[in-house]
Amino acid sequence: MKELSKPLLEGVEEFEIVLATYENFVLGYSFRRLQDDLFCLVQSFANSGHRASVRTVASGGKFMASGSSDETIQLYNMASRKEMGSLVKHDGTINALRFHGQTHLFSASDDGTICVWDTGSWQCLRTLKGHKQAVNDIAVHSSGKLLLSVSRDKSLYTWNLVKGRPAFITNIKVEASRVEWCPTDGPGDLFLVIHANQCDIYSTAAGGIVGSIDFGKKISDLAFIGRHLVLSGEEGKVNIFDLSVRDDLGRVAPSCLVDFNADPSGARIKCVAYAGPSELMGCHYLVTATSEGVITVWRVNIASESSDDKNKVRQLTNTTAGCRVTACDIYIKATESDGPSAGDDRKAAAKQETVLKKTTATKKRPSKSENYQKKIDERRQQQFIVEPKKIRTLDIKQVRKPGTVKGKKT
Repeated sequence: MKELSKPLLEGVEEFEIVLATYENFVLGYSFRRLQDDLFCLVQSFANSGHRASVRTVASGGKFMASGSSDETIQLYNMASRKEMGSLVKHDGTINALRFHGQTHLFSASDDGTICVWDTGSWQCLRTLKGHKQAVNDIAVHSSGKLLLSVSRDKSLYTWNLVKGRPAFITNIKVEASRVEWCPTDGPGDLFLVIHANQCDIYSTAAGGIVGSIDFGKKISDLAFIGRHLVLSGEEGKVNIFDLSVRDDLGRVAPSCLVDFNADPSGARIKCVAYAGPSELMGCHYLVTATSEGVITVWRVNIASESSDDKNKVRQLTNTTAGCRVTACDIYIKATESDGPSAGDDRKAAAKQETVLKKTTATKKRPSKSENYQKKIDERRQQQFIVEPKKIRTLDIKQVRKPGTVKGKKT
């Protein structure tokens, strides 16, 4: 397997920024602390495994995935710094990738389908069908039982992952570009739907819109810092909102806490990502990337009593990637004290009666011949086969049925 470049050793790495680009590259930048208040961004890897522009990236535990216009999903092991291979299932551009813990990956495509992948075997467990046009974005609930999706067909689907089918279908009459659940430590089961310069806030309890934000410019991306919502858009605009405020009718009344310009040249902030808290500095890290490839890391201190936004947000460092950025995500190297491992996540997921896992019935131990036949059947059906020290992709369309030669029965 091809090995990704090793991060440079200068300073202490806080996190790694993974970028998707129009130029077919997936780029990595290591954010490093050289001294207490001195930071730098160092390129850690550059991968050109895709044959067309990369549209989305996502990280989950030690895994990182990228989706492209070439209709494939490339997989990487960030712990070993190696490529793992590719997933071939969709018949269109991969628009969104989302990990659920370290056990499952969801992918959405221009072909109107959503695939659920098991990260243990990398088999496609289920293909969710319903949208009539391209799926633009998806969001997995923290429980793993609900999935939201928005499409070019101007619909919002709420999927019941227990039954593997839509629970609700809403005609929102506009094409939404993004959908996202509010974090569980925030204001409850709320989710956001973004279209043009509007951010609508939905409540699962109310079954509809309970608030909205007019950003004033086209919204390109969003992120959460706890209960605080970060929106980015045209002309370098970035705002941070508090969604915990309610009006007299119980509706969400978003309050803008910070309004700052993340790019002096006025370039579009293509993506924004939350990179976690800094215990040393007593603040949070926020990453922005412009469509021109300028990557900036910010120190955010929302709790500051200062009325000046410059004291709440301060630039720590920036660099230029030299590529047009389409998406970004954050990879943080796990430590032993970080909590449950992938194995623990898998045990917890196994307790849930959802389509996120394979259902197996209690049965007698299979014979050697049954095991052999099972392996043959799996090789005919699965799209992604992992063997020790070997990765192979198999397109199901290329597999002939037994007993046929050139379309004729033998």
